[in-house]
Amino acid sequence: MRRSDDGDAAAGWRDPVLLGLVVLGALVRIPPAFGDLWLDEVWTILAAAELRSPLEVFTGFSESNNHHLNTLVAYFLGAGAHPVLYRLHSLAAGMASVALAWDIGRFRGRSTAVIAGALVATSYVLIHFSSEARGYALLVFFALATYDAAWRFGRAPGWRSAVTVWVCTPLGFLSHLTYLYVFLATGTWLVIHLFRQSPHPREALERALWCLGVPVASFAALYVALFRHIVIGEADAYTLGTVLVRTLSYAAGGPGAGPWATVIAVLGAGALLASIGWLYRAAGDDWVFYALATIGAPAVVLLALRPEVLAVQYFVANVAFALVAVSLLAGALWDRGGWVAACVAAVLVLHVGGDAANVWRLSRFGRGAYREGVLYMAEHTPGQVVTITSDHDFRNGMILAYYQRYLPSRKHFQYVPHGHQFPVEAVDDAAASPSTAGAAWMLFHHIGPGHGAERTIADRNGTIYTLAKRLPYADLAGWEWVIYVKRHQGS
Repeated sequence: MRRSDDGDAAAGWRDPVLLGLVVLGALVRIPPAFGDLWLDEVWTILAAAELRSPLEVFTGFSESNNHHLNTLVAYFLGAGAHPVLYRLHSLAAGMASVALAWDIGRFRGRSTAVIAGALVATSYVLIHFSSEARGYALLVFFALATYDAAWRFGRAPGWRSAVTVWVCTPLGFLSHLTYLYVFLATGTWLVIHLFRQSPHPREALERALWCLGVPVASFAALYVALFRHIVIGEADAYTLGTVLVRTLSYAAGGPGAGPWATVIAVLGAGALLASIGWLYRAAGDDWVFYALATIGAPAVVLLALRPEVLAVQYFVANVAFALVAVSLLAGALWDRGGWVAACVAAVLVLHVGGDAANVWRLSRFGRGAYREGVLYMAEHTPGQVVTITSDHDFRNGMILAYYQRYLPSRKHFQYVPHGHQFPVEAVDDAAASPSTAGAAWMLFHHIGPGHGAERTIADRNGTIYTLAKRLPYADLAGWEWVIYVKRHQGS
């Protein structure tokens, strides 16, 4: 089912269900947006505060942590703004992405529009990354807007849709470089579509250049000026299979690890492949875009570049299009009615329920409880100096540098470098004796599930520490903090 005219399209934007989905998308994103800022957000804020002009966002900050549009926001806000202000642009982009998913779904009917909007509104992956001060929510918005405009251009070439593609392309790349996946998928699909639709190859080529010439030139310029100078920041080692399972499971409403994550990841991948297969068997060439946007383009880029860093967030735009692709098949099945529609409803309820459980955990634990940890150590330290050492100088040191602003008056941190007291080892609590050497507090950061914590440990100098507090996080971004206190102080 295709929209028949612009009047139908205008009426679709006034649909009360769309308004309800956008509101829902806002309501589930706002609570986690009030959680603590984590390392990558803090890193951006502190780095932006050292820049002398907005131009230096593009010329003076070459780390891969620099998501340029997001860094501009941090630059203009400064280092002392309320944490949620750094995330407002992500919240806005997340809400707007719900509307764009709805609009793309309307290409095939209202049922598909409702399902597409609902899946994007409630997706844990999209909620997570549209409630933090990074570039991923902007990436998703500009990716959806690019395809939406390109599809309109393929249907009826015109300046409005072409210019939208022109504008969204550089903004997408300046949101995050993984916009490249969508850029390659959209460009390839549009060229194929135009040549299939036009009886004259020269006309198809002219239209392709009309829509894609400026975006290709803008990408080339950005690559020469910015992207080839990017320095990849520090990150933990990864295995491709683990990252893909986490991505697929979270996208399908499952957990991030464990046997069920693998099962749900396989089911999610099956639903995506079924949707692409259904599009292939249907009239048209939309399957080309979805196959490339969700599978083909990421596979080609990963094989060609073999990146040093890979995480779930690098597939956030692919997740968005996977949800839209599944909604195309789900909408068609829903329209059949009867037991088929009942099965679709049951699957959607399970999917949204799984997402809701993950969102609840995000709202409860956030990306870490750094402020709580800082205040706990300050409140349990006599005197004005809070001495701390940790298992990672850069990561914990930057977090402490930012959150020291929340310390009570006259108290301040004194950080003892990692090498002075590490490595550490577990010791028998009964045999351990107090010591006065070393920092008063010892921090460990744990990324991912399943990390234990010894009750009593000793540093390289024999100083004894006991477990004082564990501060969990919700996964995907941030980490758990495990806090140890030196034995003679008590806990």
